[in-house]
Amino acid sequence: MKCRTIDTIYRTMRRSGEETRCRVDPYWVIFFDGTFYLIGWCHLRHDVRMFVLDRIKMLELTDDTFERLC
Repeated sequence: MKCRTIDTIYRTMRRSGEETRCRVDPYWVIFFDGTFYLIGWCHLRHDVRMFVLDRIKMLELTDDTFERLC
């Protein structure tokens, strides 16, 4: 299944509220303990990460695609 990569601006949990731009291959959105999370491959950190949806300031589809295997 071909999926689209997204660009995000993500507000960190730190006090400064620092914003980070990153490209993510989204795998799942889950709801756990009252909060929605996006789970996906973070191109910036080269790792699977969890992002709190409330902290995503901007989300934009790219033309890049990836193959989700599961």
